[in-house]
Amino acid sequence: MEEDNVIEFKGKIRLNVLTPVHIWSGIDLISSIDFCGYENKIYYLRYLDFLKDIIKTAKPHRAEEFKVPCDYFSKYKKYAYEHLEIISETPIGKIGKIKQFMRIGNKRSIPGSSVKGLLRTALLYYIIKTKGMIGIVNSKVHSKLHTLRRSVRKKELKDVGTPVEDEVLRIEIKGKGFKFKVDALNRLLISDPVSEKTEFKVREILAFEIKRGIRRKLTVFAETLEPNSELVYDISLLKRDTFNVVRPSMTRITKLYNLVDVSILKNALKEFSKEVVNYELERVRKIQTLGKYTEFLKDILENIKKNDSAYLKIGLFSGHMFKTIDSLLSNNTYNLLKRIMSKAYKRTWDDLIVRITRYKGDLLGVGWIKITIEK
Repeated sequence: MEEDNVIEFKGKIRLNVLTPVHIWSGIDLISSIDFCGYENKIYYLRYLDFLKDIIKTAKPHRAEEFKVPCDYFSKYKKYAYEHLEIISETPIGKIGKIKQFMRIGNKRSIPGSSVKGLLRTALLYYIIKTKGMIGIVNSKVHSKLHTLRRSVRKKELKDVGTPVEDEVLRIEIKGKGFKFKVDALNRLLISDPVSEKTEFKVREILAFEIKRGIRRKLTVFAETLEPNSELVYDISLLKRDTFNVVRPSMTRITKLYNLVDVSILKNALKEFSKEVVNYELERVRKIQTLGKYTEFLKDILENIKKNDSAYLKIGLFSGHMFKTIDSLLSNNTYNLLKRIMSKAYKRTWDDLIVRITRYKGDLLGVGWIKITIEK
């Protein structure tokens, strides 16, 4: 087959959900417009149908009259098209917003791009650590942060990691009249899920303050992908010799593409797993309320030793240490990063909060998955 001429490796990535996961779509759903809470369920509304009917039968004048009266939802149930069970300690009538889960089309799912992003972070961490590049990376990040100290814009903060990725995962090719960058992960292709066994609920996401071991009033409600769900993705690695490149640059590009093969990806995922699990364990082990979560993390550490899978956090509530290489930054660089981020977002930016939800009576961290690369 023609495809076999350009594919070096074809396999699967199996993603198993261990604790409730939330991948935010960027949309917050609003009570009485997008949903109503009723009898321990969240009902999703055809709001435009309601609006058309209310305008026909009445002449609303006040803003409240344009909302679905959730307190009397039994009369308006005909406008609901879907419902999810809700797990919450907060009374259902007090839920004002729900974070919507990412969708592929109209279906809730985790896109392949999110999985590739996770692999990218793990690979970046692994290469920096094993190639002795920690000093170079700290210098690059520190220099970039110094340019942002006086005037901080959120858009610019996204570029803080660019010098690191340029150093580790990219090379620039220049020639007469052209210039472009080649990325090591160009040859890694990950599909959207090819098979799924999923269950979704709406959950209350709690916040625990690490230092004092107490719960803070930072409750958020979100659609979550539930434990025991499984998603399978196709993964392919393109052959290294199929790229149309300038011949003098072939050696550099070949060296770059050698950073990405199946064994390296597996090792990167395992090493990054150890880092983030130990990090989380150190954060929560002294909080008595989170004893079951501590046991859960210790079990994961044992599983990392026993099998080929990796255990990572994914999604909105995972925390920045789980989707960046911040753990490799020096104290000096990391503290500068915290000051700049706090200034930009006008709130304390740190790792002193852990996001938790209640699952089968136990308080567990949000976002844990098991990820396995298979032939």
